[in-house]
Amino acid sequence: MKPWRIFLRIILVILAAEITTMFLLAHLGISREGIYPLLDTGLLLILSAPFIHLWVVNGAVRASPVGGGLAAAALEREEVAREKAESSARRLQELMHNLDAIVYEADASTGRFSFVSERAQSLLGYPARRWLSEPGFWEGLIHPEDRVRTVEQRMAAISECRDHKLEYRAVTADGSIVHVRDAVRVELGPEGRPGRIQGIMVETAC
Repeated sequence: MKPWRIFLRIILVILAAEITTMFLLAHLGISREGIYPLLDTGLLLILSAPFIHLWVVNGAVRASPVGGGLAAAALEREEVAREKAESSARRLQELMHNLDAIVYEADASTGRFSFVSERAQSLLGYPARRWLSEPGFWEGLIHPEDRVRTVEQRMAAISECRDHKLEYRAVTADGSIVHVRDAVRVELGPEGRPGRIQGIMVETAC
């Protein structure tokens, strides 16, 4: 930014602040004697300083070669950091989906799934949309002879905010039986109560 433009902006800001100050003091009925000069100066600084800094100084820095270079460098660093974060997220997602296990996340109170890895369908035969959309889906997976015991153990552990492991039989989509080990982490919510559970479910030998 050219120096005369910077000077003109400063003058305009101060002029606008002075007019506003005079209006406020006149509205308050304060005479031009006594405390008037002190109030006039204080209000003028309060009103003009933020605008001079944001409008004039920052504008001059951005317009200068040094400021432009710094801004470009900052944008480049931000872009690199964003690409690294996206790459890490993709690698983590690929790792979860390639594990020979079902990785999931669910609401601690309702048991409703909010995430399930792609292995859910290949290991048990049910598509991910059923895990995510059907209430009580997990309970329905459990073999009827193991269901009451397993659900009670999970609910007791969740109420105590305790990480736990469960072993039970699950019924696959084609009706076959598989033995499952379910390792669960209980995550606390903002009020210190169980918020959600995160688990890894793997098939085990009989």
